[in-house]
Amino acid sequence: MGIHGAYLSPDAGVYRSTDGGNSWSLSPGLPSDYTGKTMLAISPYEPQVMYASVADAFVSRGLYRSTDGGDNWQLMSTKDVAAYQGWYSHDVAVMPNVPNLVLYGGIDMHKSITGGANPLQKSYWYNWDFGVTPVGGPEGPPDYVHADIHGIYFSPHHSHQAFAVTDGGVLFSGDAGESWEGRNGGFQSQQFYANFSNSSTDSSFAIGGMQDNATAIYLGGDAWRRVIGGDGMSTAINPDNDMVVYGTSQNLNLQRSMNRGQTFSSAAVTSANGEAKNFNAPYELAPNNPNLIFAGAQRLHRSTNGGANWAATTTALVDGGNSILTIAISPFDEDVIYIGTSPNFNDPRILKSTNSGSTWTYINGLPNRTAMDIVFHPDDEETVFVVFSGFNTEHVYRTTDGGATWTAIDNGLPDVPTNTLFIDPDFPQHLYVGNDVGLYISYDSGDNWEPYGEGPSDAVMVMHLSHSPANDKLRIATHGLGVYQVDLAEAPVTSSNEPAKERLLLKAPYPNPSSDMVTIEWQLPAPTRARLSLYNAQGRLIRVLENRAMPAGDHQYHCR
Repeated sequence: MGIHGAYLSPDAGVYRSTDGGNSWSLSPGLPSDYTGKTMLAISPYEPQVMYASVADAFVSRGLYRSTDGGDNWQLMSTKDVAAYQGWYSHDVAVMPNVPNLVLYGGIDMHKSITGGANPLQKSYWYNWDFGVTPVGGPEGPPDYVHADIHGIYFSPHHSHQAFAVTDGGVLFSGDAGESWEGRNGGFQSQQFYANFSNSSTDSSFAIGGMQDNATAIYLGGDAWRRVIGGDGMSTAINPDNDMVVYGTSQNLNLQRSMNRGQTFSSAAVTSANGEAKNFNAPYELAPNNPNLIFAGAQRLHRSTNGGANWAATTTALVDGGNSILTIAISPFDEDVIYIGTSPNFNDPRILKSTNSGSTWTYINGLPNRTAMDIVFHPDDEETVFVVFSGFNTEHVYRTTDGGATWTAIDNGLPDVPTNTLFIDPDFPQHLYVGNDVGLYISYDSGDNWEPYGEGPSDAVMVMHLSHSPANDKLRIATHGLGVYQVDLAEAPVTSSNEPAKERLLLKAPYPNPSSDMVTIEWQLPAPTRARLSLYNAQGRLIRVLENRAMPAGDHQYHCR
């Protein structure tokens, strides 16, 4: 049985095979011209009873029922449960031992006890809880099921138990759909976007936006605080004052908090009214002046007072109608800005301004792909990195002359969309990129790459990399595995003629040989981060002994 019709596909319809799949024919009595998809349910108790939820891309066609195994179908309800998600998320499920009881969901959950006729609404997506949601606890009242229901399943073991798979995770009903409760405690499946933001002084305070799950504030524990609403998008924390926090929902709906995220109010980019904006439209705080903010629509917009007022930097659109997707502001000169656009009307481009966005110059020598991140080198104002989405081209590029020429630096990276780049501010030869299959590191400024980390780092869609300065961790915001953090790579051991911050003098361990305890001593000429690791004779890591920021001077570690 084929159950998915592609958008505007000439082959839409439900197909049936009566010979084990050797041949197929279109099932009569069901629409075959829909532009969304059809979802099927078959009664385990009475397999001749079947249901079909049919939807166009942006409206339900209806709920159909067959009592003869699909020979004939009857339209039971025209209720528009899928609405604008007919191409994406709706489903129907039949109670195992009651063929006339069905759960029918799209945006919200509905229930019929009369074979699909007169389905009654049982949930309301907007009743979700805000504030701190307890891990494993309620996420809303009993009539809450998260919007965009992708799957509905009755338990084969307990006929009154049902599960809904939604954009907000898994919800459970113990009474055949009359009431619901969350079942997401312990799952790490959130879909974060860039930018994820960290306090510069408190490692237990961070904020990020999630697909269809609002914005969440990390408070140091497993229970986060939900704020703002909608599709959570880019965030920011003022590095000089983490009472000032920013968040957005889709299409640049910018919000600002002056009390560390307890409450938010609009910081709307009013000068962008009427302009087309990307779903995750960008804004960035200037690195050395966090009251200076740039936001992107079809023009670049600037606020000099922390988002209270806005003005466009140009009268004309910056890239022929394309919308801005990424912004980078130089840490050396806030008038120097790079932007990347998305292909609304024309090919995506990279542009540069040296006068705070008043005029723009197109950057050449880069692939016809969408730039997902643009990053300035922390020590060299002429060196900039760009990472690109797409396939069949290089994904990471570097310029060392302010954008005049570019070099692809993909050696060791897979050909997959690449989303984010981070440069270690203490050891800027260490570059990290996140792409659609994981996290990678270069120890030589991008000339060579290799996978970094273990466990979650492998085969996860990394959307944003950020630094938590307070605990010196790299935080990885993923689309599907929430946020996790890892240690940054240890300080490189280099020759004595290189900068002092990159030198580490390691003395010979003593006593040698030893059967009980050995003392390891080292000297740092300047404060830095260092990692001391213990390996066996085969080169396998046994354990990390020290991994922290250390002052200059002599250090020792007693290892048993």
